[in-house]
Amino acid sequence: MARKYGDEKLKAVQDLKETLVVHLEALYLDCFEKLNDLEVGEGEVTRLTQLFLQSRDAAIRPLQE
Repeated sequence: MARKYGDEKLKAVQDLKETLVVHLEALYLDCFEKLNDLEVGEGEVTRLTQLFLQSRDAAIRPLQE
């Protein structure tokens, strides 16, 4: 495999980052949907929702910069 340079390299890196963001968003959505099925109570769902949102933001934001 030949090494990429310049604009081609930047495009390849950006495409990979965008793919990762799509996969992460799908993973977080799946976890949010599973929260409803846990039957752990409203307080725990609220705590987990906050945790998931913080984690999602920390995982995705740097990839979008």
